[in-house]
Amino acid sequence: MKGSINSKPAKSNFLRIINSKAEVKAVLNELLKQNSRWDSQQTISFIHDNLLKKKVRFPVLEYFAELIFLIIPVKEQKGFLQKIIDQRCF
Repeated sequence: MKGSINSKPAKSNFLRIINSKAEVKAVLNELLKQNSRWDSQQTISFIHDNLLKKKVRFPVLEYFAELIFLIIPVKEQKGFLQKIIDQRCF
């Protein structure tokens, strides 16, 4: 029954904790499937929605950073970081 005292509240995606490297790899693989440019709004929004707006344990977030910076060409890294920072400010 909807609204019943015994019913559990719906889990919010926002509060989900990401604990494992496997979950981060899955997010990265999904990102790579999109074939977007690293500085595109679609890529930045995807990273924010799927990682940065969630609770991610620091070692796992650090692992994501290591992986992504092995993939992003050096000349594009500064622009990528600036877009991440700019997205966070809004």
